[in-house]
Amino acid sequence: MNELNVTSAHYYDNPMVEGSPDGIKATIDGQEMSVPLDPANRHYAAIIEATAYDGSFWGESVPEPMATIAAEWLFNKQLQDYTTAVTRLAQYIVADGREEVTEMQDTTEQQVNDEGMPVYDDEGNPVYVQQEVVVVTAIDPVEPTVERTV
Repeated sequence: MNELNVTSAHYYDNPMVEGSPDGIKATIDGQEMSVPLDPANRHYAAIIEATAYDGSFWGESVPEPMATIAAEWLFNKQLQDYTTAVTRLAQYIVADGREEVTEMQDTTEQQVNDEGMPVYDDEGNPVYVQQEVVVVTAIDPVEPTVERTV
């Protein structure tokens, strides 16, 4: 969720211009401010996100067009999260699981010989102790069938 804390908001109109609202008067992180209706404005984006999750700071109900804008934002966010999850799941077959993959990697500890002297390779580079490291974690297989008691 957004890092900005929105605690109140209401639309305001320019008395010189009739029609749709001109901006939002809001309290964000304890500061009262006028926020333009610009999706590129971080405060406006924070108001949309906060409204999508909990619009109670608007009062009894979220006014239009913010109710629609926040609903669209939430739908797009959930769609993006779902698409990401499906993409991740497509990387392996859930019913098969995934084997753990390990490889040997150098540590920061230099190898020493029987006399306790540091070991170097043919080119004069220090040789380090290696240890086995998990590079891909195992995933247990998921039961491919589901029983449903009727």
